[in-house]
Amino acid sequence: MLILSLDTCNSRGSAALLRDETVLQCAVHETGEEYSIWLPNAMEGLLRAESVGWKDIDFFAVVTGPGSFTGLRVGLTTAKGFAEVYGKKIAAVPRLEAIASRAAEAGEWVAVAVEGGRGEVYCALYRRAGGELRREGQECVLAPDQFLSRVAQAAPAGGVFWCTPGTEGIAGLEGWATRAALGDKLDSGEVALATAAGKIGYGLARAGKLVDALALDANYIRRPDAERFWEEARAGSHAR
Repeated sequence: MLILSLDTCNSRGSAALLRDETVLQCAVHETGEEYSIWLPNAMEGLLRAESVGWKDIDFFAVVTGPGSFTGLRVGLTTAKGFAEVYGKKIAAVPRLEAIASRAAEAGEWVAVAVEGGRGEVYCALYRRAGGELRREGQECVLAPDQFLSRVAQAAPAGGVFWCTPGTEGIAGLEGWATRAALGDKLDSGEVALATAAGKIGYGLARAGKLVDALALDANYIRRPDAERFWEEARAGSHAR
């Protein structure tokens, strides 16, 4: 299967062309050029480099978030548009799962956290079972120390591999020294996710889990502001 994969969740997005799970070409957004301009040109460049056309694409893969609202909108709109024009399906790939999949050499547990704004992180915990990473619980929006506590409760023996691209605060948390002593390891390096998304998309295609353009939607996972304000007001009233 020929897969064209897109990631525009943050400023360092990417586009990749894969044949099944083999990466043929990859382009990384490393300039200040807006995605609405960069992305179509990058996609054209990938196809041209492999001498293939749009009709040769079997399906598209796109990272659905969480992340930048503007970036996600461009990536998803682009995937929807090309999928409709050429009658193709789409693999919708969660960002945190794509990041976790890059930790192929990690042990049983993988914790993922990325910058979520407002002093919080988008986060999820994964556990390896039968050679596959499976998410434990839901994707969340939490303060970093809250996520650290959740991971400590789930994996008290340690040995967790932390993928935290763009999030430098984990290592500075009060409880991190204890986790490090238990063998937790931290990787805060940025990664280009289009290649990982394409590989996950291949698995989704084989499982018959692709969607059409109409069903594709963003994965924001942030709690509504109304819920946040209600909790803050409730906490304030209890403090008086």
